[in-house]
Amino acid sequence: MDKTIRESVSVTQFLTYTVTDLLRQELGVKSFQEVEHILSDTKRMLDEMISIAESHESIPIGLKNLIFTYINEFNVFAAEIKNYNIDNDPSNFQLRNRIITNIQNWYLNIFQGFDNNRNINNFLQVYNSLKIHSLLGLQKDKAEIDKLKEETETANKKANEVISLLQSKASAETVQDYATIFQMQSLKHSNFIIGFKPLRFRLGNAEVWLFISLIQIFSFGLLVVNINRIFPIDFSNKPSIVTVELITRILIISFSIYLISFAFKQYNIQKHLHTLNRHRQNTLNSFKLFIESLDANDIATRNALMMEVAKAIYESGQSGFISGKESTDNTPSIIEMTRFVNQK
Repeated sequence: MDKTIRESVSVTQFLTYTVTDLLRQELGVKSFQEVEHILSDTKRMLDEMISIAESHESIPIGLKNLIFTYINEFNVFAAEIKNYNIDNDPSNFQLRNRIITNIQNWYLNIFQGFDNNRNINNFLQVYNSLKIHSLLGLQKDKAEIDKLKEETETANKKANEVISLLQSKASAETVQDYATIFQMQSLKHSNFIIGFKPLRFRLGNAEVWLFISLIQIFSFGLLVVNINRIFPIDFSNKPSIVTVELITRILIISFSIYLISFAFKQYNIQKHLHTLNRHRQNTLNSFKLFIESLDANDIATRNALMMEVAKAIYESGQSGFISGKESTDNTPSIIEMTRFVNQK
């Protein structure tokens, strides 16, 4: 957009004028009401010329210079109206009438294309040329927009095809990734490997707690065998002292039993989590085979299969390591899922 047009002195001055101000209503019957339509028409057309010239950089400089010419002519008449002083025009208002006559003649000249001396006035030609430039610019912009729209639709179509392909591949990859995650979780909870390679020995959480439990049992056995030596009781002492020593023995033995029970409980929890994650891994590994065996248009069966897979992953079942008194076993097995698919 060419902003230099509005920055010119003549255009800046022109933009300060309004038709209402130029009518000089304060003069009453001697206002310039007779040229209201002339001022309104010419100002509107000049405003439109300025707007078109600003919006289209392809307009020739010579054509823009002609706009300045007509704006300067308008400014001359506007300045005469603004500077008119009725007190300085006592003789039948000849000055006022002259201003009105000059404006009317100018208006006639710009529309008929010449003045009384047959001098050419190109106002309408300039206006029409600018309108044609504007129309051509709009047509060019529309063609470019249509081309961009077509390219965008083509790009969107290709993008949708790529996204559809990526979603299909990502779905399979995601299932496999989550199966790997559940596998790693199961190995974290329980993983006992003894190999022939050098230093190949891995322990999961369950094995660590089992080892701790065995150490505690061994320590407890030593404590029981040597308790009289470690915590001797002298029955010759006062009954209160003997009672304290007995209570001390009972507390130590009880605490040892609690530690053993706690360690075994942690072992069972880790084995339970290992079993559940292994079950989830097997479910996801089998999911691709199940889903490919179904008709692509059988949405109901696919949704039902997804529900069963979700249950197999998110519902907590029994593994045999933790008591199921407080919960029921509602996790479907892989065999149950196979039967479910075959029934469909």
